[in-house]
Amino acid sequence: MTDRTVDVDGRRVALRLTGSQQPAVVMLSSAGGGHDQWEQLRELLGDTLCVSYGRPDIDGSDPLNSDLQSVPRTASWAADHLHQLLRAAEIGPPYVLVGCSIGGWIADQFTAAWPSEVAGLVQIDPTFITPIPRIEWNGTFEDADGGLTFSEPACRTELEANVPPPPQRAAIISKAFGTVPLDVIERVWQPLTPFEVDHGWRACQVEWARRLHAVHIAATTAGHHVQIDQPELVAFAIRQVLAAARTGTDLALDPSDVAAAGGTLLP
Repeated sequence: MTDRTVDVDGRRVALRLTGSQQPAVVMLSSAGGGHDQWEQLRELLGDTLCVSYGRPDIDGSDPLNSDLQSVPRTASWAADHLHQLLRAAEIGPPYVLVGCSIGGWIADQFTAAWPSEVAGLVQIDPTFITPIPRIEWNGTFEDADGGLTFSEPACRTELEANVPPPPQRAAIISKAFGTVPLDVIERVWQPLTPFEVDHGWRACQVEWARRLHAVHIAATTAGHHVQIDQPELVAFAIRQVLAAARTGTDLALDPSDVAAAGGTLLP
């Protein structure tokens, strides 16, 4: 394991690298997340070159200047930042991008901007594109105290406008039903019932699969961070994408293999 910092626009960005075999697997964390979201996955991927990083003020990356912290950002800004980081770190394409939650937005916009550099894409329970009916999330949220402030409306508008060409190899991995804690539903998802939350979120995941012409896998027990709750399932999907990328073929999964890894292949 190698931890280092790389200069991007005059600020240090923290990188963690393991393995060496390419294509590189570039891991994009959920809001506020860093290297710790990916540690189990690194072990399972062995010699594969795995890259995680901290967005501003996460895992040792420098914070933004105070006058920049409240400026609303979009996923494309974060995608451009990642692209600069990979260039500065001399980690060349092609990449297999693995995005979790809000990281899925960033991976999507990276693919839209640099499709020829993306050998494959694995989206782990990505944040919705089209809002779930009766839920209005139209504000901003902070990635970290001294980090990015994302604008949800601007991000969704951008996703609608900048649709990437479907990658040849893409997989969506969705959380299992019944894994959103009731207190979270009461705090965040009102007025929806648990049933409506599960089915509304799954509909958004189906939308992602259609957007990217991706295979769609449902976890059997994992919550939102599937790479933590069921890392074997995510590792399986990444290995399949890597194998297809190395042979220049399309991604095709056997339902029985998916089941053995802890998932269900959805139509």
